Parts: sequence; structure tokens; C-alpha cells
Amino acid sequence: MKLTGVAAIESGILNRGEGLGNSATAKKTAFIDGMKVYCSPPAYKASIWTNLIEKGKFNKPLIPYSKLSKIDDKVVVQRTGTIVESEEVDLGGTMLANTSQGFSYKREGSFTVDNLISINSYLGDMDFITNGRIASIHGVKNQIVNREMFYGLYVCNFVLEIDRVGIQLIHENYFQKNDETAQEEPQGESQDKKKKNKKPKVSQVNKELFTSSSNNVEKLVELYRLCLPEETDDTREAIARKYIDRVERIYYSEKLKSVVIILTKEERIRRIKELLITMGELGRRMEGSYRNLVPSWVAMSLDYQFPKYYIEAKNVLSKQVREGYLDFDELTNDILQFVENDKFDEKDQKTIYIATPKNYTDTVKRIMERIEEHIDSYEFDEDALWRF
Repeated sequence: MKLTGVAAIESGILNRGEGLGNSATAKKTAFIDGMKVYCSPPAYKASIWTNLIEKGKFNKPLIPYSKLSKIDDKVVVQRTGTIVESEEVDLGGTMLANTSQGFSYKREGSFTVDNLISINSYLGDMDFITNGRIASIHGVKNQIVNREMFYGLYVCNFVLEIDRVGIQLIHENYFQKNDETAQEEPQGESQDKKKKNKKPKVSQVNKELFTSSSNNVEKLVELYRLCLPEETDDTREAIARKYIDRVERIYYSEKLKSVVIILTKEERIRRIKELLITMGELGRRMEGSYRNLVPSWVAMSLDYQFPKYYIEAKNVLSKQVREGYLDFDELTNDILQFVENDKFDEKDQKTIYIATPKNYTDTVKRIMERIEEHIDSYEFDEDALWRF
């Protein structure tokens, strides 16, 4: 099951570009009818994670270093851990290219968002900032800073893979590390010789532990040796014991060649609910203010693999903006008709949920009822778990 959606959000600049000199640029991309302003998926999702952490609903993500002093400007800081203690790893995913102990580690996120693209075009509006009041108080000259300004309607689509929330596969290849007993590569060798003399990978996965009846704390500590390589076992065990109640099962699948983590149904439902609620009351702190990310209009469905109604919604809104008006009731009627026409036959059941700020919470409650029913009755099938 997937929850797909399309959101229309009325807001100002949500993402800045690199800037040129003393000019702060908006993130823009070219389209056939003009220059469009956009907000990137990482920026939008970062707003969600930040809001959830501030509300105490999600945990701060872990990083693979016990001390920040070990991180320098040559290291890309990335979240780590498992889906057990980190909701961000569960929904947003992560990738560690190579840890200090030679491991690689990856988790594909279960929640994906496309770029938030503006319907109306950027027309070159600028704002000039001088901090003139402070300069005049101290009797000093001040340099002008230019900011590109924009206000308009953004549209984006998103997909939440319900069946992947709270389930993680860690392939045994991720447990492999360089063989420390292998011969060191001699200096000054050619690339071909270096490849030939490269240290072989050795599997480190403890299959006996993960196939035994050992408690989940021991298994989780073993996983933390992979994704939290810099921590001590005491720290790993403390993290495991704190969040172990979220775990339904951890085991090794010979068929999938992976360690499988399955969270409790209650925890999976909680994460989905908190995500959807937060998307309906979202803001992004930027340049001394909160920018609105609350959808003026959103359509969601549990009956599509991808929100194909996104194209129709974008076309309707583009037409309205070109003609100088905005009518979400008209958009709602058009999308309802689109879904009705999209049914293959009478047996084809497709439901679309339309929400505005006025009825967003009630709409999420109705969607969650269907999601809870699905999760309660869902049977895990290893043949379907390969993509997790």
C-alpha cells in the first residue's frame, strides 16, 4: 500500500541558491513559460524533521561519530543508526559511503517528495537590506545586500510507502569489511596492480546470533556495531534498551541474505500519523521569519502507485493563474472527476481525499483508519521484502 498526494502551498522564498557577491538568490529553474522558483525535497523534508523533533515526536538522528571533534570539513555528516531509534532513518533514509572501520551502510527512505515548483513565474523582484538603523546609530557606512523576492503558489507530489514504514533490511554485504590480515598495498603501484592487491572483503554478519532465540537487545547491539562503529558497547546497549519496546522482531533471513528489523504495529502507525499531522501544520524558519508550508489544498489517495492526478492538478492551477484567479473548489471538482474517469471498470475502486486547512485533521483521521486496518491485517511476505 502507498499513500500518494499532491499539495498546493502558498508561500514566499523557501530555498536560497548559492548567491553572487552580496546578492541572495532564489532557487530557480527554467520552464517553457518562464523561470520557476522551487524548494528542494531535502529542504522540505528537513522542515518536517525539525518540526517533529521540536515537538518531541521524533528523536534527533544519530551520526557515526561519538565526538563532534572527529568531524572536519572533509567529512559529509550523515545520519546513521537503524529505524528502531531513528524515525528519520525510517522515513528519510541514509547512506554511509564508508565508515572508519571499512563498512558501508544504506537505507532507502520510505517517504519521498518531488521538488516544490511554483506555478507562477519569477519576475525579477528584489529586496534591499541595509541595516541602516544600526549603522546610523554608530555613525558608520553600510553595504547594501540584495535579495531576490518571490511570493506564489507551489505544487509538489509525495509518496509514502506504507508497507516499508517500520521495516528494514540490512543486507549481509553491509557487514563486510576489509580483511585486516591482507597484505598492504605497496606505494607507487599502477592502478591495475592496486586493484589486484586490494584487500578482500570479509563477511562479519553473526548469523548464529540473528537466527537464535537471543533477545532483541543483543541483536540490536550487534547492528549498532555496524552503523555506530565509533561508540562503545555500553553506549550501544543503552540506546538499544531505551528503544527496544518499539521492536517486534529482529532476525536473519537466509532467503534475503539480510537481517530484517520489524517494528510493532503501534509504532509504525504512530510514525505515519505524526508525519501526516505535521505536514498539515508545517512552517520553515528562514531569514528571521517562519515561511508557510501549510497546504492551501491537498489531495491524497491510497489507491495509486504514483499520484498521476498531479499532472491534472498542475494543469488546472496553471490555467487559473494565467487567467488571473485561484479557485480550489473548481480544482477539487476537476480532480474528483479525473479520478472517476480513471476507473477501469465498476470493480475498480479509487478514492481521493481532498483537504484544506479547515478539514485537514478530519481528513487525516479518515485516511489513518484505512491505514490502521491495512497494517493490522498485513502479512509479511519475504518475496515482497526484497525492495525494502
